[in-house]
Parts: sequence; C-alpha cells; structure tokens
Amino acid sequence: MDEELLYFVLLFVYSFVLIYLFIKYYYWKVRLAKEISPHKSIKRLKVLLMVKFSLLFAMGIFFLKLYFDKSTLANFDEKEIVIAIDVSGSMLAGFQNVERLQVAKEIAEEVVQMLDANFSIVAFAGNAYIMYPLSEDKSKLIETIKNLSPNNFSFQGTNFEKAIEKSLIAFSKANSDKVIIILSDGEIFDGNSEKYIDDIKKNKIKCFLVSIGDNKNQVVKPEVYKLVDKEFTTKSNHNQFKELAKLYKGYYFKVDELTKANNFTNCLQYKMQNQSYSLYTYEKAILLFMLLLLIFIVRL
Repeated sequence: MDEELLYFVLLFVYSFVLIYLFIKYYYWKVRLAKEISPHKSIKRLKVLLMVKFSLLFAMGIFFLKLYFDKSTLANFDEKEIVIAIDVSGSMLAGFQNVERLQVAKEIAEEVVQMLDANFSIVAFAGNAYIMYPLSEDKSKLIETIKNLSPNNFSFQGTNFEKAIEKSLIAFSKANSDKVIIILSDGEIFDGNSEKYIDDIKKNKIKCFLVSIGDNKNQVVKPEVYKLVDKEFTTKSNHNQFKELAKLYKGYYFKVDELTKANNFTNCLQYKMQNQSYSLYTYEKAILLFMLLLLIFIVRL
C-alpha cells in the first residue's frame, strides 16, 4: 500500500476509535460525577474532559506523523541533485575580474566533487535543457559543466519556469532525497516563476538558490556574447532570488564576493543533513510539551 494512503487510513481508524471511546467515557464520567457529587461543578469536569480528549487526539496524530516522517527519512539514503546553471548572456558579465558564469561553474564543479549523489546538469536561458541525465560519473558531469557557454544557446533571456520544469523532469521516480541547486545572477526572469511551487512542496524537494554577482552595473560586449549586436548593461538581482527562495521554502545563498563561493558547499552539506532532522526534533519537542500538559490536566 502507498505510504501516504496508509497514513490516512490509520489516521481515520485512530480518529474513529478514539472518538467512540471518548463518547462512552465522557457520558460515563459525567453520570458518575452526578451520582457521587451532585453539588460538584459538572461544567468544569466537562471542560477538562474535552481538553484531555483534544490533547490525546493531537498527540496521536503527532505520533503517526513522526513515525511516517522517520520511516521516510530512513529511506533517503540515495541522493539526487539537479544543478541548474543560468547560461543567459548576463552571466558573461564581469565579477571581480572573472565572469559570473565562471563562478557558477566552479561552484557546480565543487558540489559534484564533494558530494556522493546522482547528479544531473540543466542549462537554462530563454529555454532550459537537460545537458546530462542523472549520473555518478563525476568526470563526465564536470566536463559538461566546463563546456557550458551562452554562445551555444540561441534562446536569449532567463526563464526560471523552464529551469524548474526541466529540473523536475531530470529526477527519477525513486524514493530518494531530491535537491535542486539553481545558480544564476537573478536578472530578469521570464515565465511563471511560481508555477511549480506546489510540485516542489508535494515531492519534498529541497531547493538551494544561489545568486551570483556584485552589486555594480557590468557591461557585456558583443565580442564576448556573440548573439547580440551591441553591448548591454546588467546588474545582479539578489533580492529577486531571495524572494523566490522564500516562495519555494528553499535556501538562499548570496555570492556577491568571490570568497563566499567557497563557503556554499559546506552550507549545502550542513543544510541537507539537518533540514528534515531539525523539523523532526521540533515536532518531538511539541509532543513532549503536550504530554506534560496532559499530565498536569489529569492531576487537576
């Protein structure tokens, strides 16, 4: 049986049984109280019974959720990481004596080298392309990254929607820990950037959005970007990328200095290992608080 379906079946059975037992216990307790202590406040007793039931019901749901969350985490031994790299013309702009694209490539190469996972490489500009399917062949993946250039793609622009779309397609259907890393300067996104938010949440995909570039206007000349006839000015849009990270409930990392590029891999490793487990610990803390509250109410 599908794990999600099993969860809802157990939740339904648990709710039905608990409500049935509560109704029997509730009326028995109230009737007994009236017989033994007719002058005692029945209203106070009813309120306490309702609070006890609510806490028990909520605790049961938490136990179920924690069990299924733990089961899911245990199955996430395999990792699939899609690295989507912006290959629009603005990525050829200067960034402290190098190109933004070069910094993006170096970050991508470091991620591939450092992590044990199945990787796929996606390039996006006005459209998006799966440049290399899921693979553990680090040498081929790095070779693919090194060969990326805006001059090899005829579709100009920066289509964030297509980048997410192709990234989702690149994943397998296996029950694995799925991660999307998007490397871009964040300048002028085309398409519907919010289209796949629900898909990301539903499949529990972690998103890391890395914006690259300093805060200065930079010029891209036609001898560098051969698809344009004249030079144009570009500026990294870190704020836009940050807002997208919030919408996708992902992590945002700003590289506005070259020294920060080296810190991203460490940040990525830490977040990947602790994201789900921090939530798991947080839920256990809530459960413990509810248990203490229940014990306190029972003693009243």
